[in-house]
Amino acid sequence: IMRSSLCSPEARSRARTGKVLEVFDGSKSRADRERTRVARFWVFFDGLPLLWALLLYVLSWPILEMLWAYRTERYLRVRSAQRVPHDERDTAAVLHFWDLLLSDCDCRELKEIANGWFLGEGELHRDNLNDLISWTLYSLPASALDEQQRQVADGIVERAQKAIVRGGLPVPDGRNEALRCMTHTIDALPSCWKPLFFYLCWRIARDLGDCLLRLVGFHLCQEGGLEYWHHPASRQPRSLGTALAAPLVVLHGVGGLWPYVPMLLQVVITPNLICFRMC
Repeated sequence: IMRSSLCSPEARSRARTGKVLEVFDGSKSRADRERTRVARFWVFFDGLPLLWALLLYVLSWPILEMLWAYRTERYLRVRSAQRVPHDERDTAAVLHFWDLLLSDCDCRELKEIANGWFLGEGELHRDNLNDLISWTLYSLPASALDEQQRQVADGIVERAQKAIVRGGLPVPDGRNEALRCMTHTIDALPSCWKPLFFYLCWRIARDLGDCLLRLVGFHLCQEGGLEYWHHPASRQPRSLGTALAAPLVVLHGVGGLWPYVPMLLQVVITPNLICFRMC
């Protein structure tokens, strides 16, 4: 009885789920340990006053730039790792999806669905279609499939190619190099690397913007974990009546608040102005 219960589908399902969670937890714990070891220094560095941070950078900029490059490369490598691998049930569900798609969709609709997963211009080729199907089945590039996986993927590719060609639409053999499949779960995290000096310049600009806001009467306030700048009502233009009795709230974009400083300096006559500080 014990053996049969261990070999039941429910037991195997729980075991597979446990393995997936173990992989996810292991990857997460490695990322957390890496953050504890490497990012602790950068938390300290970011918390330094600006003059101290600049002095530390001037005295040890080669070391800091090397540490920053290592931290960026390591962060991208950890975040680009695939956290949860495909399970057998996932592959079975995808196979069922392709069966339904190939049986219910006409050739034009099928090709439009496939084309929607590619970036670039040009005709969809067989190897491009193979990239898409291999990724949906196993969350792997076509070149990384083993023999059994390749046979399953090739069977779906063959059926899809014949279904599209049967409707009079071309799917040539080979590969269109101008097309790139959006396999976002296995692609590396895209990045635009910049040296630490760039972020120090950004911090200088941010602190200068804060100084200008203070000079024109803004006050930095805090409510829980939210920081915001507030300019109290100074005067109420008679021509505006009571239309501006409510405060004007400004939420900045990803560049921070300092790109909006010139605009804020022009609207300080507004009775109430609140600027939320996100970074």
